[in-house]
Amino acid sequence: MRPALTSVGPLLPRIGASEHLNATMQGPLGSLPILAFAVVSPMVHRAAERLGIERTVLAAMAFLTIGIVIRSTLGTIGLWTGTLIVGCSIAVGNALVPAIVKRDHPGRTSLATGIYSACMTGMAAFASAVTLPLSDAIGWRGTLGIWAVPAGAVTLLWLWRSRVNARRTAARCCSSRIRWRTFPRDSPISR
Repeated sequence: MRPALTSVGPLLPRIGASEHLNATMQGPLGSLPILAFAVVSPMVHRAAERLGIERTVLAAMAFLTIGIVIRSTLGTIGLWTGTLIVGCSIAVGNALVPAIVKRDHPGRTSLATGIYSACMTGMAAFASAVTLPLSDAIGWRGTLGIWAVPAGAVTLLWLWRSRVNARRTAARCCSSRIRWRTFPRDSPISR
């Protein structure tokens, strides 16, 4: 999630020169994702209640990938629209992924949270470090767009994870229903 954010700041002067954005317009472009965090974060729990936490994160990752592609390919309007989509998607991940870490690693929440935080911080630092050299090689659009590759890969991994978890949940649910229906409490078999 973080490379989509941290790669923009170093490129603002190049984006501004290319898209004819003065410093007054570059500032909002850099802060739009943060504003999206503030607006979207309070509403994330509603989406998670309706879709489920796994599907909500999957949708956020898919939209993150799409937002990165839009931001890097569709001109000035795409730059703003994609940045907004990226910010909203990351807001969903920021709210739900720590809850998933807590849920899936109840005995080792601190360790799992530390690993998660280290990975996010490491990727943010890596993206910041390679942004300008990469931009010299492939341009600012290519540099912003390249982060769709890891986002897309994570989306596919999350799709797989969601399906595996859905099967496990369905198997647990069905097996408990079968046991209950097959052997009700007042039947002679359960006695």
